[in-house]
Amino acid sequence: MSKKTLFAGALALLFCAAASATEFVNLSFNFYSAGEIVLEGKAPAGVTVVRKIRFHNPKLFGYAFPVQINLDKTKTVDLKFKVKGGSGKMEASVSPSAFKDGKKLPAPTLKCTEFILNEEEDVETPFTFKKWKGVKKVMLEDGDTITIKATFEAAK
Repeated sequence: MSKKTLFAGALALLFCAAASATEFVNLSFNFYSAGEIVLEGKAPAGVTVVRKIRFHNPKLFGYAFPVQINLDKTKTVDLKFKVKGGSGKMEASVSPSAFKDGKKLPAPTLKCTEFILNEEEDVETPFTFKKWKGVKKVMLEDGDTITIKATFEAAK
């Protein structure tokens, strides 16, 4: 094998590795209440709990409580949350995103192979998603515990 061919192959391999983007699953708890959903314990590596966000529609009362899952660091989450200060309907949803060098890329297609909320598996699991997808709705009371077990991967 010539040195030029070997160098070109090594360069192509390096380019492919550098070109990969970091994929994320944005898990959100939309809580239609004055209460809060708070993570119990510490977030594992690859999981970031983002501060609550007021709904963009002023007619809706409540907040979104986002959790960002970095699929380069973890593909499985097992989290526990506590409801504090209110009762109401909560809808869990997922959406994909990808970033490279700090720039947002088009959303990848991801697959959820397991989604268990409060020990109840989502009936549609496994499912693929390329945009926002509502997954499960539940009614919550002040003091309730929310458990979530989920596994994600790149769709093939």
